[in-house]
Amino acid sequence: MNFSEIFPYVFSLLVGVCSWKGTYMTLSKKVQHDIDILKESNKHEIEKLMNQHKLDMDSLIEQHKMELEKIEKEHQN
Repeated sequence: MNFSEIFPYVFSLLVGVCSWKGTYMTLSKKVQHDIDILKESNKHEIEKLMNQHKLDMDSLIEQHKMELEKIEKEHQN
């Protein structure tokens, strides 16, 4: 076997590997960018939900305090 007989196969293999590597790098950058966008989007959504939860908890605490005061006053009378 001569090198001239093997060369087309080796060349095809090298072109395929280079093509695969370029595609892989491009797609991995795009996927990482999409993941970062989703993280940022979800971060704002989570903060919004946490703030709403805090407001709800504060409201329940105030309501509970008022009920306790009402029960104490009724008990004193």
